[in-house]
Amino acid sequence: MKRPVTFYSEGCKLVGDIYYPDGLRPGEKRAGSVRRPDEWYDLLARAAADRSQRALTGESTFVEHSEILLPDRHRRSSPLPLGAIIQQQ
Repeated sequence: MKRPVTFYSEGCKLVGDIYYPDGLRPGEKRAGSVRRPDEWYDLLARAAADRSQRALTGESTFVEHSEILLPDRHRRSSPLPLGAIIQQQ
């Protein structure tokens, strides 16, 4: 299911579509977080600390994809690193 959206960010008009899973009805919630609550709060605290560091020093900490985006069960069993691009031959 597709729904058109328009919003503004920093003075720029952004137009696009949001795609919902076919079975999702308006007002229904999506699946919950893949993290436990304590892991989620730790991640939020880490992000807040990094924002403060960046504001004070202008530098931010590099974080690997796998620390932010947890792999799904298919990625966990894959030998390819997260973010790998597979080229078709």
